[in-house]
Amino acid sequence: MRKLLNVQVTFDKYHHAPDDYLFTREEAVLLTNRSKSLLERDAWSGNGPLEYIKLGRRVYYPKSAIRTYLSAGTPVRSTTQANQQKTAKQDEA
Repeated sequence: MRKLLNVQVTFDKYHHAPDDYLFTREEAVLLTNRSKSLLERDAWSGNGPLEYIKLGRRVYYPKSAIRTYLSAGTPVRSTTQANQQKTAKQDEA
């Protein structure tokens, strides 16, 4: 129940935040449905789909980056489905 409440508060915050608002990694986890460890690995490797800003030792995600990520593609339920979508895009090109 508490996590559901946190998700709702975070979504409300997202919708009311100005375009230049910076979300914490924990908030980005709730908004994007990606794990914290995956966001950390993406930031470390520089290959992730979300751009971020590092201030001191903390990492923040601009609202614009989260919006771009959320509107970028269709969520997949398995690696097989992801591979099928990737193959279909390559065939189109």
